[in-house]
Amino acid sequence: MPRSIPCKMRALVLTSPDKFEIRTVPVPTVAATEVLRRVHCVAICGSDPEIVRGELAGM
Repeated sequence: MPRSIPCKMRALVLTSPDKFEIRTVPVPTVAATEVLRRVHCVAICGSDPEIVRGELAGM
């Protein structure tokens, strides 16, 4: 049985270098050629700490 898609989701938002906030945000809408996936866990990439510190411009 399919599950309904919620209207809101929790997101870890990088608000400034080295600062995160957990926010409730709207679930994004998708186009006919896109897919919406439920994420159960994530991992940290080697470049993620540089992005968090603001060392990689444009990321």
